[in-house]
Amino acid sequence: MCQQMWMLAEQSHTRYVSQCEHGTVHLVWDGVSVHLAPEAFARLSGHLLRLAAQAEAQVAGAGVVEAGQCRLQIGSLSVGIPLQELASMAALVATAASSLAGDRPATRPLSALPLWQGEIRWYCN
Repeated sequence: MCQQMWMLAEQSHTRYVSQCEHGTVHLVWDGVSVHLAPEAFARLSGHLLRLAAQAEAQVAGAGVVEAGQCRLQIGSLSVGIPLQELASMAALVATAASSLAGDRPATRPLSALPLWQGEIRWYCN
């Protein structure tokens, strides 16, 4: 169980990214919490930032914000994020990724609980 948390990025008490003493990255968004190894978080971050840039370019070209949803799929878990909130989540994740790339707490592997290392996908409709 995690005893210490370091805040990497925070938008509110329900939207933040932290890292615990085990090195696990905790992405919390409106009641959904995803716990990832730093490498998996980096992959998720890369996918999200590319998707947000593509969505922003499409919105800028059309001049409107679509009412669609983006979905984050981690293994069999799939979570919907309104397209209007994608930029906000991308900003949060980018700040956290930047914090992870710089100085961060010393980490040690979490041996009691295997962290997700499988496929992470984002898609919008």
